[in-house]
Amino acid sequence: MQTPVWDGVLNEGAALDAGHGMDNDALGDGVEGSLHDLTDSMPLEAVATLAASGNPQSWPQLADLATRNSHSAIRAEALYGLGEIGGERSAQIIEWVLLNGNLEVRAAAIDALALLEDADSVGPLVRALDDQDPSIRQAASNALEDVREGLRR
Repeated sequence: MQTPVWDGVLNEGAALDAGHGMDNDALGDGVEGSLHDLTDSMPLEAVATLAASGNPQSWPQLADLATRNSHSAIRAEALYGLGEIGGERSAQIIEWVLLNGNLEVRAAAIDALALLEDADSVGPLVRALDDQDPSIRQAASNALEDVREGLRR
């Protein structure tokens, strides 16, 4: 698997990783201590809490988990969080994972692109319509409909 092009961006968030300017209590009871210490052993529930927070300051941690964690379920939760946060950086990471992940993670990437509900998600979803796996093609079709509805609002 290729190293993501934004690899340096993850390190730029070091001040955020250390919790500077961030209220860890605002992330919920399931996330305690410094966010700097996220590892492969981080409990899924803690990642889910971090992802559901929608806190843009959690972007570096979620991006790292989505691209580097060895557990598909944790990567999927991190992708959900990136979809909730939104933005071009999130869209780029989600698209990269869509091209480089296993089936479970790629399906989660499609769901995350649908959460973005913006034009940045349309291109990757259209390309996913040509995926080898029929479940990915179907998920992409459904996600495109969700994005279309979101753009109409």
